[in-house]
Amino acid sequence: MFRLDRASRALSALLFSTAIVPLVATGAEWKPESNVEIVIPSGPGSGLDKTGRTLQRFIQDHKLVAATNAVVNKPGGGGTLAYLYINQHANDAHYLSITSPGVVTNKIVGASTIDFRDLTPIAPRSFSRKTSRSWFCPNRR
Repeated sequence: MFRLDRASRALSALLFSTAIVPLVATGAEWKPESNVEIVIPSGPGSGLDKTGRTLQRFIQDHKLVAATNAVVNKPGGGGTLAYLYINQHANDAHYLSITSPGVVTNKIVGASTIDFRDLTPIAPRSFSRKTSRSWFCPNRR
C-alpha cells in the first residue's frame, strides 16, 4: 500500500469533496444495490489509479456506501477501452470513472471515437493556481 504525503492527502480530500459530496447531496435517495466499480482508464500504479484507490479507501473507511466497491483498471487506447466498458453499462450508476483531459482531447485529435458527451459527468474538477506554491506542478517554479 502506498503512503500519502500531506499535499497528496489535501488533493485527495479536494477530489473526494468534488466527486462524492455532490452525489450525496443530490442523490441521497439512491443507494447502490450491487458492487460499485471505479473504472480507471490507465494501468495500476498510475496517477489515476492512485486517485481511484484513494477514493475507494475513503468510501470504505467512512462507510459511505453499504455495497462493496472495487477499482478496475482498463488501460488502453488512451482511455478508450475504459470508456467503452462504461458505455456498455449505460444508465447504471454502479460504474464510475476517474478521468483526465484525455477524455476530451482524444476525440479532437482522432485518437478515440468516444466523445466526452458520451459520458455523464457527476462532478467537475478544476484547479486554479493563484498561489506561488507548487502543489500540483512540482517541477514548475
